[in-house]
Amino acid sequence: MKNVPEIKKLAELDGDEMATLLCRIAEPAANIFADPKTAEFFAAGVELRKTSPSMMVYMTQLAALGAPVLLGEKHREDIFEILAALKGRTKQEIRKQKGMQTMQEIIHILMSDADLMTFFRLGAAHEAPGDQVSDLQIRPAADGASAG
Repeated sequence: MKNVPEIKKLAELDGDEMATLLCRIAEPAANIFADPKTAEFFAAGVELRKTSPSMMVYMTQLAALGAPVLLGEKHREDIFEILAALKGRTKQEIRKQKGMQTMQEIIHILMSDADLMTFFRLGAAHEAPGDQVSDLQIRPAADGASAG
């Protein structure tokens, strides 16, 4: 039995794999991050980190806040589709696998793939006060500068 799920990080994907993955997860990710409760969860997570006496307390409190938002009826199918895409499986296979395996895989993704989480959070950055991404200055293309 493997301890680490067979999930590739975004940085490990080639161009074709990346395009396929992003097309598959675009809609479920948009569903999740268009929900104001998701922005509230991330903002609360930032505050919890500042006040939690230990990492264990923080992770427990974060799970208590995040589980109803991310795994509740509203976004459970979205999370399952994202996990299925990352594993190269179907949503039905994720739904039927052992619950502890699913939870370990979700935690693995949240804790080990900063690129994926940053990609997701870019869409929600304007909702999260004090988020570093929301402080980026964007120069309009009309000023004659080239993009990139």
